[in-house]
Amino acid sequence: MLSLRPAHRATASLAVLATLAFAACNSITGADGLTLYGTGDEGEGGGGSPSDDTTSGPSTGSGDSTGSGDTSTGQGAGHPGNDTTSSSSSTSSSSSSSSSSSSSSSSSSSSSSSSTSSGGPLDCEYPDGPFGVTKGTYVKGTLAWEGYDDNANQSGAISIQDYFDCDGSKGINAILIINSATWCGVCQQEASDLPSHASSFAAKGIKVLTLMVENSQGAPATLATATSWRDYFGLEAYSTCADPNFTFAGNGSVGLPLQILVDPRTMKIVDRIEGYAGYSAITALADKNAN
Repeated sequence: MLSLRPAHRATASLAVLATLAFAACNSITGADGLTLYGTGDEGEGGGGSPSDDTTSGPSTGSGDSTGSGDTSTGQGAGHPGNDTTSSSSSTSSSSSSSSSSSSSSSSSSSSSSSSTSSGGPLDCEYPDGPFGVTKGTYVKGTLAWEGYDDNANQSGAISIQDYFDCDGSKGINAILIINSATWCGVCQQEASDLPSHASSFAAKGIKVLTLMVENSQGAPATLATATSWRDYFGLEAYSTCADPNFTFAGNGSVGLPLQILVDPRTMKIVDRIEGYAGYSAITALADKNAN
């Protein structure tokens, strides 16, 4: 059964929380509305346990994040509590089949793309596997989500193939996929920090895609969840989508936010980081591909 949890326990103000390495939030499964939480012992999950009140105004904060376990083995504990419409285990087990079926019409029309480098035309053939969600595997080329592209005013389908840049002709040097939940205080902290990196990320060719997996009540995220998250934190420079099936969950316990680092030259997952500890790994990947 999938469990989302904090990698470390942290009771701190936002200023202190921002400096914590690998702070992460607790557990997973959908209703709309953005309810963010303040500091204090409000429950599990960094920003407090999900509230039944989906109309209350946002109040970004850190709160406690609790849990235990080895992040490398995926063992841990914790769940956001409250009545949900879908279980964590079903969220995890359905991620592969549901993601593929929902994206087939938008991204399966082409398994490769053609781009041009300074040396002439180069056929970019999307890798044929092995596909997975762990380090060393490739991101499946048929994945797509409903949400907002960079600086877009209208929602639409966002395909993972949009980020494939085998020869660098698109100017993409690194891909950061952030898996977040509205109820997660550490996710709120990262979302608060992201706008300040927009200029430097663009200059380095870093693309950021936030996938919202659950809303404030711990239920599967919808497009409305992604819209509220994007608008509240001012993430217009990045892509934000709903991912109710938690595509990158894998097996066992998962700490949020979950960062998936992908090399756009190969679409291989080069790192999988639970919690928010800054962006040194993704900037290093971007610098490597830029040279």
